[in-house]
Amino acid sequence: MKELWQFELDRAAALDSKRLSMGESYLGEGETYVNWALWLMEQGVTEESVQILAVLRAPLSRWEVESWLNRVIFALGLAAPNPERFRYEYARELARRTVAGGLSPAVGTRALWQEYVRLDYDEQLLTVAYLDDCLEQGEPVEAILQELQAFLDTLPEPSLVEK
Repeated sequence: MKELWQFELDRAAALDSKRLSMGESYLGEGETYVNWALWLMEQGVTEESVQILAVLRAPLSRWEVESWLNRVIFALGLAAPNPERFRYEYARELARRTVAGGLSPAVGTRALWQEYVRLDYDEQLLTVAYLDDCLEQGEPVEAILQELQAFLDTLPEPSLVEK
């Protein structure tokens, strides 16, 4: 169970660090950790520090979130979060939000292009270059969304056994 908690903590850290680096605050600073604590409670974790982190609400203080996060990590015997384990998590989130309609195809593919460039033109994200070209050439939105869903289905996700 502890391995799964660490896995999800690393995922939350990947999203949080990416949002901070992009200056995004649509979920608020540190809210990914609050959501992680809520998930822990759903898994049956009853530690007081987890409960406190889970009930923090916006506007969040980065210092307060980190303080409670560190207490949770200590109480559960976890390692510091490793966001690099989830190299593609932000691209995955952008694709999910675009397919679900939370982002327009134009905004979603442009953001994915920026992520492709940030990851040094990683070949796992090569489809993004194609989608960006399709959008510029006026391809139907439905076709782009289908390609984006196929991209999501093939994007590698770390497994619990990876270290």
